[in-house]
Amino acid sequence: MFGFWWVAAALAGAPAELQDALSLPPGEVHLTDEPRVGKKKAPYTVLQISDFACPHCAAAFPQLIAWVQTEPKVQLRFSTYPLTGECNPNVGRTGDRHRCNAAAGAWCAEQQHQFLPVATALFNAHGEVDTPVRNAVRSSTDSERWNACLVSPEAWNAVVEGTKLGADLQITGTPTFFVRGILGKEWVQVSGGVDTVKAVVEAHRSGVRFDRPAPTAE
Repeated sequence: MFGFWWVAAALAGAPAELQDALSLPPGEVHLTDEPRVGKKKAPYTVLQISDFACPHCAAAFPQLIAWVQTEPKVQLRFSTYPLTGECNPNVGRTGDRHRCNAAAGAWCAEQQHQFLPVATALFNAHGEVDTPVRNAVRSSTDSERWNACLVSPEAWNAVVEGTKLGADLQITGTPTFFVRGILGKEWVQVSGGVDTVKAVVEAHRSGVRFDRPAPTAE
């Protein structure tokens, strides 16, 4: 989507379409034990907030994974935000409990340090804990431990607790992306999808300097 033409314009500041894609988060981005893909000390951090039953999230996830696995300067952090009220008190509608089960399954896999293969299978299954997901669990985890975890209060509580991040950031849909590293340690929200996220980071790495977005009007 974006070429490398921004390098020549670095001294003039960020291209308008990239600068305009940035906004300040409406709340604090406070990460704790969210899964990480990539190097812990990578200077750029991308946060993806997603629902495993969200098709746009499913399309974005492998693109980000492929990027961070070949780019040591970027790490991905992942937070679930199931769009159903059964486990997300910030969502009014109910009836999609499988979204909660998928988030719990990913959390249980992370407890065994096997988030990536199980999360990939969950996205491919549109959030359903089906046979391919269970096959991924068997090949990458202690499946008995994972099955016990999946129905445990600890997993459910972790999913509910995890939605607080999205609530603090006033998430209204998924996926939502945030980036740290282009304004020092300050987070910015990036609209426009994975291509824009990558373009913003690559532009900054090439010398483009971004202005701090104006605070969101209350």
